[in-house]
Amino acid sequence: MDYRVWKLLWRWSCRRHGNCNKYWLKQKYCHSIGGENWVFQCIDAENGLQRLVSCKDITIKRHIKIRSEANPYDPVDELYFEELQVKRWKEGK
Repeated sequence: MDYRVWKLLWRWSCRRHGNCNKYWLKQKYCHSIGGENWVFQCIDAENGLQRLVSCKDITIKRHIKIRSEANPYDPVDELYFEELQVKRWKEGK
């Protein structure tokens, strides 16, 4: 996914600055951050430097599977769904 988004942004920048060469485009939009090269980054007036978020920067959060026989409208399962709700609140969902 990261490569596909990068490629679309590169094509957009080539279209936007049609008369500029590729070296100028690389200096304007692509930077080296840490060990990564060719990272799209821009300067935002309000927040300063903004970089393109990559898929590896997003943490994976696993969901809690609900029992198949549990029914949210059944009073017997009320405690089960309350415990699930408390777990979600603690996780910050």
